[in-house]
Amino acid sequence: MNDTDADLVRYKRKLILIATVGFLFRLIVGLDLYLHDPAVTNPESYTDMAQYMIFSDQFINGQFIEPIYHQPFLYLVILPVIKILFGSYPIPTIFIQSSVGALSIFLVGLIARRTFNARVGILSALFLCLSQDLVFYGAYPLPDPWLSFLFLLLLDQITEKAPIAKTLSFRMGLVIGLMTLCRGNCLLLVAPVAFVLFKKGSRRFLELTFLVLGTFLIQLPFMAWNYSLAGQFVSSVAGSNAFIYANLPSTTIFDYVERLNMGSSANSGYSPSQLFDLICAQPLSWINLKLGVLLSFFTTYLPISTNVSIKINGLNSNILSWPIFIPIPILSVLALSGMLNGENLKNSKEIFFLFASFVLFLALFIVLERYRIPVIPVYAIYSSLFCIEIWDSVFNKTKNVNKLSSLAVRFGVAYLFVFLVAAYGAT
Repeated sequence: MNDTDADLVRYKRKLILIATVGFLFRLIVGLDLYLHDPAVTNPESYTDMAQYMIFSDQFINGQFIEPIYHQPFLYLVILPVIKILFGSYPIPTIFIQSSVGALSIFLVGLIARRTFNARVGILSALFLCLSQDLVFYGAYPLPDPWLSFLFLLLLDQITEKAPIAKTLSFRMGLVIGLMTLCRGNCLLLVAPVAFVLFKKGSRRFLELTFLVLGTFLIQLPFMAWNYSLAGQFVSSVAGSNAFIYANLPSTTIFDYVERLNMGSSANSGYSPSQLFDLICAQPLSWINLKLGVLLSFFTTYLPISTNVSIKINGLNSNILSWPIFIPIPILSVLALSGMLNGENLKNSKEIFFLFASFVLFLALFIVLERYRIPVIPVYAIYSSLFCIEIWDSVFNKTKNVNKLSSLAVRFGVAYLFVFLVAAYGAT
């Protein structure tokens, strides 16, 4: 074993230790919420969580006979497997999602080390380990912790140093397909991933074909189900209505969610052609709406939730309020500060490009509080870069005043954006 192999083994041992701590935090907080928050075991009937449990039970009992409206990965795959193997949902779900969280911690450490260095990798893993939001959402039957893990899998594959091959393209397609089964707008990631593959040297039509093939192959059973019942060859019949309603120029970013909270469907009453005519007639109104949705992604607190909110349900766990856990506003400021360094972006082009694509595609629909969960690992990486810059500048024997001033300016700009600009734009 050479020095490089030995270093990697030691590094992975450190990641395993951090991931184990992250698993224990998620498990303990999840059990604490299980004991003190009724939403874990008996969510309100209008929530997605309640619907997921009902649909999962129906599927197990052979009674699920309707088109797939919600994205089905959780309630037609994960929850049925958990129920069949363990006989119940809450505690096994918490255990398994805590394990998925631990795998995410390990993965982000590998990705950050490959892209930058071991220091960034270890600190990124620590940030993800202590992410208050990821620790919180692991307790509930929602697809977001899974989507966070799948997004990391995609980043892991796209940052590989190996040459582009059909098998790699196909694997990335499978991951995008699974992400689409968690949230429909992820299907749009096929385009930026294909672009990255092209930039990395893929010039063969066959490799891009395998990317598309993998994406749709994993969705095929769900698409066939919807086609047999609704005549739509899609993995979710909600996409068109949700997209139309979320893009009506006269709609605020809260209207769509209010309808969901009232238990009504997302049927907008408009056709795609009517939506296009309406946008053409009121372009500034539509731009204002989409800008508000985009900015709301970076707000300190989104009062938009159709299931649970860390600001409300999180109060049921005293452990979650411990100061060691890092809320998303802090990670947002640190991450944006790291992104304001052009060198960081240059060295992580694929990561930033997929992050930006994910956020922009999400803005085409709507931003809920939990929809930001998948990009927290990206926040962890860029937060680590900024913190290491600060450490190196402060503890450098020869103080660089210009560097320290640059760090202060970047932090100030990021802070003002997150706490003022984005919050104002989302109102």
